[in-house]
Amino acid sequence: MIRPGSRPRRRFVLPRLSWPAPGRLKPAPELARQAREDAAREREALAGQYQARLQAAEQLAAAERDRALRAEQRLDAERERHDGLLALLTPASGEEGRPDAGGPASVPAARRPRARSTAGNTP
Repeated sequence: MIRPGSRPRRRFVLPRLSWPAPGRLKPAPELARQAREDAAREREALAGQYQARLQAAEQLAAAERDRALRAEQRLDAERERHDGLLALLTPASGEEGRPDAGGPASVPAARRPRARSTAGNTP
């Protein structure tokens, strides 16, 4: 209950802003020196991050290059295996396996009779 003449309690307290006394301000050269030191620290940190990113990119590129090289080697081995199998299956001279122009391969195969369709009007 609020009594007449009393003030209500404050629920939120705002912080007090305090400024340094006039004799306690840092001189301008000291502030400039501190800003330069902060900027130098930030540059060093950024340079370290950039170097780390560059090294990571180089490592990824090297890994991708190695993967592509291994894939090419596997492909070359598969081609050699395929060519070896193909050489075993085909005759060495190439001419022996081909039929003559008038040979039995040039005669068309016997014609098979057509299958009858189930539709009534189609031949």
